[in-house]
Amino acid sequence: METKPFGEAKPLRHFIDHLAELPRWSGLYISADEACISLDTACHPETRDSHDMSEEEIQEVETFADRIGLRLFFNRDQLEDIVANLRQQRSDFTAEELAAAIDFFWQHDAFIDLSRRIG
Repeated sequence: METKPFGEAKPLRHFIDHLAELPRWSGLYISADEACISLDTACHPETRDSHDMSEEEIQEVETFADRIGLRLFFNRDQLEDIVANLRQQRSDFTAEELAAAIDFFWQHDAFIDLSRRIG
């Protein structure tokens, strides 16, 4: 592999705060054994657009991610959708609600419904 496929790990909070700066094609990778997502979850951004890579290069990146214990988390569009859904429900959502919404989507592949959430 010519270049490192992943950038420096930063907390999810950083990527949420700088979502517009994250390239549309960039996915975030997290530890393969991550069970619960928080705003402190370490995320590694992709450094290359897979649209510019051959099938072999894409497979190399996936194999490398597996070998170092990472798995694909979300891309920018998915995070924007989660934030937009949350904003529709409550324009003044808290950081705790955002973390819960991201974790809920991660666990259930569905948007959280704050009206049904207790506590």
